[in-house]
Amino acid sequence: MTRPDSLAVVIAAAVVLLVAMAAAVVLWNRVRGARPLRTAQRIGLLLLCQLLAVATAAAAVNHVNQFFTSWSDLGGALAPSDAAGAALSPDQPGATGAAPTPSGTPAPLPPGFSRSADGFVRGHLTGTASGVEGDVVVALPPGWEPGHHPRYRVILGLAGYPGNPVDAIIGLHLASEVDSRMQAGTLPPTIVVAATTNFGGKNWDCADVTGGPQVATWLTRDVRELMVREFGADPSARWTAVGLSSGGYCAARLLLTDPTRFGTAISMSGSNAPDAPALSGTAADRTAADLRTLAAHGTNPPVALLLTATAQDGATVKDAQALKAAVGPGVSVDVQVLPKGGHNWSVWGEMAAPAFDWLTSHQPH
Repeated sequence: MTRPDSLAVVIAAAVVLLVAMAAAVVLWNRVRGARPLRTAQRIGLLLLCQLLAVATAAAAVNHVNQFFTSWSDLGGALAPSDAAGAALSPDQPGATGAAPTPSGTPAPLPPGFSRSADGFVRGHLTGTASGVEGDVVVALPPGWEPGHHPRYRVILGLAGYPGNPVDAIIGLHLASEVDSRMQAGTLPPTIVVAATTNFGGKNWDCADVTGGPQVATWLTRDVRELMVREFGADPSARWTAVGLSSGGYCAARLLLTDPTRFGTAISMSGSNAPDAPALSGTAADRTAADLRTLAAHGTNPPVALLLTATAQDGATVKDAQALKAAVGPGVSVDVQVLPKGGHNWSVWGEMAAPAFDWLTSHQPH
């Protein structure tokens, strides 16, 4: 059966569009009935052409980017669901941020942060080390108290581009995946946090850019210090970075360039080459920022990286295997491959559970 990302689907959509446009021209002066009825029929012809034009453009975009590689994949994305992309309400299982402490009252939040209707804690942070400011979204575990001992581990969620901080938390079910494993005793008390990375509406691949925003410093110093100071994060524990698409590149990059702050990372459908224009201006820039180059240097202390991909999602499997082959001392890489699926939220949501199963046996120290 023809896949939805095939060239044949694009051609078929274009042919149908051309037929509809020709039909609109032929039928324009042949509509019958009273004037309001004729006007309604002509508007219908125009709307049909517009809808088919949009469908043709969508098919062309899907052909290039392989967002949906099977009809079930596409149908799952269009069907109403509480899965990826739908926020949990505070009353639903897995929602976080509103749970009371053992004393029965919610712990106070730091200044500038508040609990939103989706159950997450949100605020705005001005980074003193990076000089940038952005949004921070936090998913707190049930019974969270900033003075909890032992102090909390942290997972950093990284959305792709374009994207908002909360996208990774919701789309990858980070809060519920972490919560279920905390309850099972396979993860220690853990906070999930996400923060702005696309400053100025641009992709910076989580790097400190000369003449641009210091995104790596923002995440590794400003956001980290906020979590330690205000949310009870363990100041000595290394974090886990979890990202998708260009956020997957970010997660791996942070792990490889700052192993003293990150001990594990999960990259879902990421590439080895940077997407950010600031890191790919020249061939030398692209080589220096390529994950294979960074991994070949090795790390001290050692780190663990999980790469997930699908056999139908472009070169993601090839990139994952190439990165695994390029690593230097101290870098451990595992690869998980799904047989089907494109570059979309339903696939990343499916990848989340086995990825977190991997994380339970690769806890950073």
